[in-house]
Amino acid sequence: MINISTENDFDIMLQDERALLFIWVDWGLAQASRPAVIKLHEQWNQAHPDSQANLYWVDFSDQIGILWETVRHWLTEQRITSGPLTYGGWGALIWVCVGSVVDFVGYPGQTKFAQLLEQTQTAFS
Repeated sequence: MINISTENDFDIMLQDERALLFIWVDWGLAQASRPAVIKLHEQWNQAHPDSQANLYWVDFSDQIGILWETVRHWLTEQRITSGPLTYGGWGALIWVCVGSVVDFVGYPGQTKFAQLLEQTQTAFS
């Protein structure tokens, strides 16, 4: 996973053709989502060597700061309600293609893995 800790890191992620953005918190259920997200990333990249995706994570444990505000503003610009993805602590996963949100799931740890694979296929095809 590539850590996003600055606005510049976030801007770099936005330039990727395909990216998975994992919203981490150290106090919620994100720990339950992390294994599914990592497995999804590994399986996608193994099965699609010519259209691999980077996996990024951003730590929103404190729920304050410039990066928190930047990502929430970006989601709002994408017409995505940012609250459920950034406040819940479930380890939300966002599929991004060249700066645009193409899909998201609030709690990947509770989502069937086949559904995550299907969402990835749809988002990145």
